[in-house]
Amino acid sequence: MPLSDYAKERITYVASYVQGSVTDWFLLKKIILQGIPGQHRKSIGMSKRHRSTKKMIINDIDREVIDYWELITGVRLWIDPARLHDPNWIYRPKGWALNGGKEKVLEQENKREKNGDSSSNH
Repeated sequence: MPLSDYAKERITYVASYVQGSVTDWFLLKKIILQGIPGQHRKSIGMSKRHRSTKKMIINDIDREVIDYWELITGVRLWIDPARLHDPNWIYRPKGWALNGGKEKVLEQENKREKNGDSSSNH
């Protein structure tokens, strides 16, 4: 989904006063969203934080904003990998490690790894 004209207008406005002083994507995203009224924020489609880990998941709109920012300012934005959600993250319910739950899960993961390793050797 391409960026809307409204989104481009807001990004260009932010670029006019921030210029090249911001290189961090997360800081720039916050600045852009602060200048957009609440009813328009959702329509732009920027990513949200993961509900459990509270880390960001970069979506296609974010990538388009980053590319558009580089086009108009010449500055490539930096994305801190420590603030990104791990796609391999597994949800563990509260208390999962009690009563041998942790050992069972680790045992199952080890079995999967062994099965994956043995199948790749043949």
